[in-house]
Amino acid sequence: MRICVLNSVFPPFESRLFHREIKALVQAGHQVTLIGPHDRAEDQVEGVRILGFKPVYPILLRPANWLQILARLRHAPADAYHFHDAELLPMGLMLTWLTGKPVVYDCFEHYPLAILTDERMPRPGWPGHPRLSVSTPLRPLAGLRTFERG
Repeated sequence: MRICVLNSVFPPFESRLFHREIKALVQAGHQVTLIGPHDRAEDQVEGVRILGFKPVYPILLRPANWLQILARLRHAPADAYHFHDAELLPMGLMLTWLTGKPVVYDCFEHYPLAILTDERMPRPGWPGHPRLSVSTPLRPLAGLRTFERG
């Protein structure tokens, strides 16, 4: 299976993302492309194709990262998409609607309601703010994976 991992802010070799999840997917026989911050436009590391870009970190400029991800998506055909950044939820929903492929939001935060308090998400009353529950805006996604410390 071809899996495309989308990343807007994490370093490319972040331990949870790259060393635990992506490498496990490669070891299981999947072809993985990582689109995210990297010092090279294209790279191959430990069996993972990386389509990189120079990120911007100020919150108000972050949409520039999203546009860079969108520009690279056409070079990364996939059977499934996977992301961790709450700020990519709108893009995940768009991918679900446009491609019909499974899209999984993998929440690193230790409690499921983290996206409701994430400073990168719209505030109550703003368009796009999650209403009622975490699952309401995420129903079209193939999966929501959360972790709780314990």
